[in-house]
Amino acid sequence: MALLGGCASTPLSVAQDEGWIEARTEHFTVWTNLPPEDARAVARDIEIFRAAVLLITRVEDVSSTHPTWIYVFDSTQSFGPFNDLSLALGYMKPTLRANILTTARDRHLDSSTILKHEYTHWLVRNDSKRTYPMWFDEGFAEFMATVGEDGDTVVIGDVPAYRIPNLKYSRWIHLRDILAPVDWWSWPDERKSMFYAQAWAFIHYWYTDHDRRAQLSAGLAPYLDAVQSGTPFEDAFETSFGMSVDEANDALIDYLRAGRFSGFGVPTSKLEFANRVRGRRLPEHEVAEQLGMLCYVRNDQACARSLFEHAVALAPESSRATAGLADVEKSAGNVEEAERLFDLTIELDPEDALSYLDRGEFDTLRAAETNDPAQRRSLLRSARRDFVRASEIAGPRPETYAFYGATFLFDGEEASKGLETLEEAHRLLPANATIRLMLADLYLCLERREEAVEMARPAFLTRHGGQLDAESKAVLDAIASGEQARLHFFGKSEPDAVGDATESEGAHDAPERGEPSSGTQRSDRP
Repeated sequence: MALLGGCASTPLSVAQDEGWIEARTEHFTVWTNLPPEDARAVARDIEIFRAAVLLITRVEDVSSTHPTWIYVFDSTQSFGPFNDLSLALGYMKPTLRANILTTARDRHLDSSTILKHEYTHWLVRNDSKRTYPMWFDEGFAEFMATVGEDGDTVVIGDVPAYRIPNLKYSRWIHLRDILAPVDWWSWPDERKSMFYAQAWAFIHYWYTDHDRRAQLSAGLAPYLDAVQSGTPFEDAFETSFGMSVDEANDALIDYLRAGRFSGFGVPTSKLEFANRVRGRRLPEHEVAEQLGMLCYVRNDQACARSLFEHAVALAPESSRATAGLADVEKSAGNVEEAERLFDLTIELDPEDALSYLDRGEFDTLRAAETNDPAQRRSLLRSARRDFVRASEIAGPRPETYAFYGATFLFDGEEASKGLETLEEAHRLLPANATIRLMLADLYLCLERREEAVEMARPAFLTRHGGQLDAESKAVLDAIASGEQARLHFFGKSEPDAVGDATESEGAHDAPERGEPSSGTQRSDRP
């Protein structure tokens, strides 16, 4: 990773840069202050990369219902105010609304590898019901991170240049500590870097030889199942792959010493990718909106407020700028002002699905905070109407389905009414921990305890060996035994509110307008 340097930028000064461009493809939206030709190259490159991942794996694409937004800053200086990690050149925020990737151009490192590494994580994690251990999760992401075009060929599996010094000079880590690292976060930085380098090498060892790749394909699922069921990982490895961990460690050392680990090529013409890139200059208020949103998902409220206020001052008619400011007021606990602004977003643009989604989520969270059963029911009814309207405008979205279903997690609500949409949200975005915990809590409401444990488990797993920490294991054990009745995703209602809230909603309230459709058929309910 490269150190940030130069004179410090401010969020506002970056937003006032006149060079911001939106480059949109079929599967990605890129916002960048790079020159136009570089912006188009970034968009095309990530489309080619996506096609390469889909070609050599069996992962399914979920981008049709869950967008990916990419921020590419022209320098580490302009990236500085929006960077979570002061020494990092990029990061990923996998939110319910979109998959958010950020990076900055650097003179010493191809920062596109960060985008590709993180996007690989997202594709793989959302394709499988399994939780992959860290050695596979990080090793495969490193393996795919160097995918790039060379003339009319896309090269896959090149050695990451930034890992070569580790492979040459760092102290070797025995494979058993790669397969199940203990206290990884406390490791020295050099040892962590060597972990990534060896994880890359181990995946390269399997993937670039036809017979070994078939061996990995046949053995990986049994290995993961055995480890999750409690089999010691070394025994599981030998049973699944036909060699001991010590033998695999020696084979990997021999493979690296041989020095024959170049990538392989695929003709670009063999890849199916969206080649069209639509570009436009962004007006300053839209830049402020997008950067404000980036601050908000990082929980930098001061940064978000300054940018959303700037956007509203420039374009008071913008529903998205107003919604951003409403979110900031919500986070600050200014409920009345947030309510006014959320209502205003819909007045400004009645056909903006996100405005209804934002207001619905706001009302759902307010319902969780009130001890008044009548107010809670009213807020939940209002939220459901907004979620239905958002779905009518924009079609299927995991976020819409998840929050609609979650409104039935409250005491006194009929939990079964939330099942269809929460299960559909999980189908659309299976790796999302928030959806998993919502659905697990709903299963507990329906006394489907075993399903609740299996749904919640991946949300608690650590990536470092795919194991549970003691606290998470205790929670799952308590749920499984019945000692803990609920996860209480939105918190537990006060005891004096529970009895009043248990009466049938239909006895007091006007009919709801249905539910978000999880397919081509509407499922309206009285």
